[in-house]
Amino acid sequence: MTRLRIQLFGPLTVWRDERPISKADWSSPKARQLFKILATFRERIVAGDELVEWLWPGLAPDSARNSLWVAVSQLRRFLEPGVTGRGRSAFILSHSPGYRFSSQDCDIDVDAFLACVADGRAHARAGDIGAAIDAYRAAERLYADDLLTDDPYEDWAIAAREHLRETNAAGEESWRGRVEHIPSGEVRYVEDIAAVIRLMERWMTLDEDKARSME
Repeated sequence: MTRLRIQLFGPLTVWRDERPISKADWSSPKARQLFKILATFRERIVAGDELVEWLWPGLAPDSARNSLWVAVSQLRRFLEPGVTGRGRSAFILSHSPGYRFSSQDCDIDVDAFLACVADGRAHARAGDIGAAIDAYRAAERLYADDLLTDDPYEDWAIAAREHLRETNAAGEESWRGRVEHIPSGEVRYVEDIAAVIRLMERWMTLDEDKARSME
């Protein structure tokens, strides 16, 4: 069974069974872009019409649909070279009206980041400051950069990037208030607190940037 490790923060980086996949290794540039889209929207089915619009906006409908089918086939064979049989894949699943990415056998940095953020908030609500700080420190290490920085102008990437920023910025003020009122006896967490504040300030900056872009 093939296992993937996927880094979506920063430029796309993928490991197949712990072996890094270089950009030149991919079966085609379109297959790589298709992978990015499906991995980004892994929580839902991405309609074939959406994929065609994003990947082949200038082609006639019939040609675009054929190109999508070819890219899907290339991607499936590339991710699981040992799997035989048309349409078989543990990762790229056919679901009407399109395709869905299954992350069951994947380790994805965005998912790990969101889990750390959720843990931090839960610990903060419970008053466990040390555990909350540990969770936010882990989140900061994972959030190396914005989502898919190698696709700064793709419409689908922009929307996903903004959604992720909004999700992560939620609750910033309440957490900052908790940090500021940590008991003096918790001095062993001083460096950790600084890391949490840096992360919170990053989220605040991202939120402010978004607000300016909407003016």
